[in-house]
Formats: sequence, C-alpha cells, structure tokens
Amino acid sequence: MGNQQSDPATIENGELIPFPFQFRAKQVRQCAYALMTKSEKAATAHWERTLSRMGDKLFQLGFSQREVDRQYQAFKREVESEMARRTHTAPPPPKAS
Repeated sequence: MGNQQSDPATIENGELIPFPFQFRAKQVRQCAYALMTKSEKAATAHWERTLSRMGDKLFQLGFSQREVDRQYQAFKREVESEMARRTHTAPPPPKAS
C-alpha cells in the first residue's frame, strides 16, 4: 500500500488508532478482489458487511462517529488504490486466434 507505516498504530486528532484499517494490507487486498470479481449486488453486500464489521469494532473501542467515518474513508481510498493497481497490472487478455 502506498502510505504504509512501520508502526501499526497512529494518532489522529488526539485518538490512538490501533492497527488502522487502511494499513491492514490483507484486508484491503481481499476487499478489492471481492469488489472486482463479484456481481454488483454481491459486491455491494460485501462492502456493506465489511464497513459494518469495521464500524462495530471501532464503536466497541469507544471511537466517535466522526473517527469511524475517517477510518471508512481511509480504508476506501486504499481499496480503490488496490483496485486501480490490479487493473493496471493485470495481464493483457489473450489474443483472438
């Protein structure tokens, strides 16, 4: 991911974010893959489940709605970057005979 850090925690607006979602490379890659390979309906459902789980975890840790929204946006940017990377590095389709 483009803006990975060696430290698994960051401090944003005075709140410690342990293991910020945008730095969870495996989850970012899995989500990007799912969004690229599922039907539109299934991809939407997958995205909504992912964000719901993410929000539940952050709310359980006591984070505000504002911080949860920031984490959603950061994660979304990383997933979009991964999807763009996969699109631009995919092998070309086979040539027609």
